[in-house]
Amino acid sequence: STCYLTSSVLCLTSFVLLLMKDRVVVITGGSSGIGKALAEVFGKRGSKIVITGRNQTALDGAVKDLQQQQIEVLGVQADVTQE
Repeated sequence: STCYLTSSVLCLTSFVLLLMKDRVVVITGGSSGIGKALAEVFGKRGSKIVITGRNQTALDGAVKDLQQQQIEVLGVQADVTQE
């Protein structure tokens, strides 16, 4: 049933977040959108965060936002679409 599937997904998600406590999580595209939201979720649960982004200004803003939430974060300007 849908409820069972939803519960399983939530259980798995909680398990993954628990496993990543005190570990480094690298998130590409972490200066906005889904990437930044993931950085917040993992960071609030004790992961150390590295976010990458192409735009240094946006990246700096995201790092500042995450640090204000007491999240340990490092921002690295990078374009992972290039070899």
